[in-house]
Amino acid sequence: MSDLSERLTLAMAGPPEVKPSELARACGVRQPSVSDWLSGKTKKLEGANLLAAAECLRVNPWWLATGRGEMHAPYGTVSTQTSLERHYTPSVDQLEVPLFDARASMGPGYALPEHDHVVELIRVSQNWVRDTLPSITGAKNLALLPAFGDSMKGTFNDGDLLWVDRGVKEVKTDAVYVLALRDELYVKRLQRRPDGSILMISDNKKYEPYIIENGERDKFRVLGRVVYAWCGAKV
Repeated sequence: MSDLSERLTLAMAGPPEVKPSELARACGVRQPSVSDWLSGKTKKLEGANLLAAAECLRVNPWWLATGRGEMHAPYGTVSTQTSLERHYTPSVDQLEVPLFDARASMGPGYALPEHDHVVELIRVSQNWVRDTLPSITGAKNLALLPAFGDSMKGTFNDGDLLWVDRGVKEVKTDAVYVLALRDELYVKRLQRRPDGSILMISDNKKYEPYIIENGERDKFRVLGRVVYAWCGAKV
């Protein structure tokens, strides 16, 4: 389904059935906003509204946002907690993964934020993490970042939520990394060269690779390795 209103109507039909007033209350919005979603006046749900609606309707937020993937998420549920201070205790089989508001650019870099800001806590099954991401440095090192731009098109796309292993701090293999270069944040494929320089590659071939020379290494940091995208594309 390519239309948000159709997906919402289907999800609200249940079971269990969810009324517009209940969805509005779950998302912290007024009922006219939900009416706009259902009428098609609002074409897209993002951020806290998307995650809160997905939890209320018990559906996969990626499916709700795009119509792609499975309607019901196989790996866990979404928490709408908007601050680490609003703490809750997950079940034994669940893990809290922070969603940061820093923009991971797949094009021109975005300014590196001065402080980490967690906007959501995503609850996932620890079994899903073990089965799907067996090679990460540790579950506690996982974080989610929204991706922007089209230079990694073909691997993942603008708006995907990227699963990042923050325990990876150096380039050891040809892979996709979150990196800081000259105080700007990027998501790029990195490849170490024999002379010690690093090639920064866009999977979208219309963008030219960039060489991070040895003289720029003091302005370069690896912040983590991208290990999964919310759309379900393993990278």
